[in-house]
Amino acid sequence: MPFTQVLTTFAAKACYDTILFGEVCDDCNGGAIMAFVALFLRILTVGMVVAGTIGVIWSGALIMTARDSAEQKGRGLKRLYEIVIGLACWALLAGIVSFVLPGGDLNKMMNPDEVVACQLADPPAPPAEQASGGTPSSTVTPSPTPTPTGTNNKPIAPLKTDSTSIPCDSRTQFVQKYTNAHIDGKKVSINLCKVPTIQGKNTVNSRVSGAFYAMGEAYYKATGTHLVGTSAFRSYEDQQYFYNCYIHKNCNNGNLAAAPGTSLHEGGLAIDFSISEGSTQNAKITSCASTPNFGSVTDKNHSPNRWYYSKMSKWMCDNLGTYGLSRPVKSEVWHVNPPSSYY
Repeated sequence: MPFTQVLTTFAAKACYDTILFGEVCDDCNGGAIMAFVALFLRILTVGMVVAGTIGVIWSGALIMTARDSAEQKGRGLKRLYEIVIGLACWALLAGIVSFVLPGGDLNKMMNPDEVVACQLADPPAPPAEQASGGTPSSTVTPSPTPTPTGTNNKPIAPLKTDSTSIPCDSRTQFVQKYTNAHIDGKKVSINLCKVPTIQGKNTVNSRVSGAFYAMGEAYYKATGTHLVGTSAFRSYEDQQYFYNCYIHKNCNNGNLAAAPGTSLHEGGLAIDFSISEGSTQNAKITSCASTPNFGSVTDKNHSPNRWYYSKMSKWMCDNLGTYGLSRPVKSEVWHVNPPSSYY
């Protein structure tokens, strides 16, 4: 590489974002001529700094080796003063030039709304997403907010498929398009939506957003309290954590969890709920349409057994079917998702 090219490249990078222009490129205000002027000033600045540094070292050496020679010491001090004054004058001149020329502070004050789009080099493009294989990533792909088309108080089948063409229920809030959801071990893309009638964890697949919204709204109207989600949509990595807790019994109370890639939570199709304070009842629930084989436990002081005495649980037994929802797991009566007929 020619020496002049090396020097030019070094100067441009060394003076990046200094007292001169923040960047140099052909698109800067003033065009290519001003870009050349800015680069030329940068090269001179680097040259001045290098020369001044060498001069200071040389002057210091003269002074330190002068000993009893007043003449040599005087020459050294004079040269040192000249260097300091020269650098100060150059800094002042460079500051004035950078202030006045297009792209400088004066230009910015005169045109506050103008954006100078310049950079030394384009940033490298992000690597393309791996089409298949490897460890699933939780990277999300930004997407324009789909236009809500209305309301639907039941799930929109088939649930275990791509839902990016299904907008969030108009009563819910679109969050993002998620391209790494996993349902039955298969990777799918889904729209994620927040359900405002459920507090806590409330992000679900757009296909069930209307059903969960209607359920939360009806529960609030009946009880005056909000349902609270403790877990809703989960990434593959989240599910791996819960599964490890289940296997090793060292976190999350060792609660049952499906293997990563197979949980309905990863498709945004399920929500786990907590029991509201003061929501217990004396009568034990003995049957429940939304939970087959509900059980016959009698201990109401320990989770999940206290669910069998919960007013919330009783309401779910009586009403989940209205919204196309169920509690299919006997040992997890807090877990709500649509029944298999919607898959």
